[in-house]
Amino acid sequence: HEEHKNETIVKLDLYVKASESAGHYEEKYLVVIDFRSQVDTAMTLVGFDRLTPYSPYEVCADNDVDLRLCICDLENGHEASTSVWKNVLTASITWTETNFSSIHESCLYLIKRQYSSGIVLAVGNVCPHMQYDIEFDFLTVNMHSSSVMPVNVTLWPGTEELLTVGFQKTKQKPWKYKYSLNYRAFPL
Repeated sequence: HEEHKNETIVKLDLYVKASESAGHYEEKYLVVIDFRSQVDTAMTLVGFDRLTPYSPYEVCADNDVDLRLCICDLENGHEASTSVWKNVLTASITWTETNFSSIHESCLYLIKRQYSSGIVLAVGNVCPHMQYDIEFDFLTVNMHSSSVMPVNVTLWPGTEELLTVGFQKTKQKPWKYKYSLNYRAFPL
């Protein structure tokens, strides 16, 4: 990463689980983020590039999705189901474990990935006949947050939403966080 006064440019490799039909385990992206500490934790996506081949996905990509972002099931085309979505929420990625905590009736889950210098928090809805309105707040010590709080999202069936990425501000200083998550459930 590069630092200038109140601005930091972060370049990182992002790994996403590939579909079983892709022929490899993960899709790899290069992501560049501009972080400005003088603005209340403002982060801007500067750019990205896909490092794994994406041309095989032309057969199943939705017309409205940039092919560089597409990861789809090559065997089933556009078909998607809750069971396919559950398989995408892998219990581990290359460098960390993913923890799933049931919040409501085995439908709504908090998804947590803990790292040595931060955390990723998301929510997922695995039920086909339930919608959720989520309100999330994240309080931190020695951490930046990727999201402006509070976060309010509507979670449709079979979807996952990132709530925030929290990462350590100052190395060698302890960091901690707490959060509140409220929801309203709507049967469909």
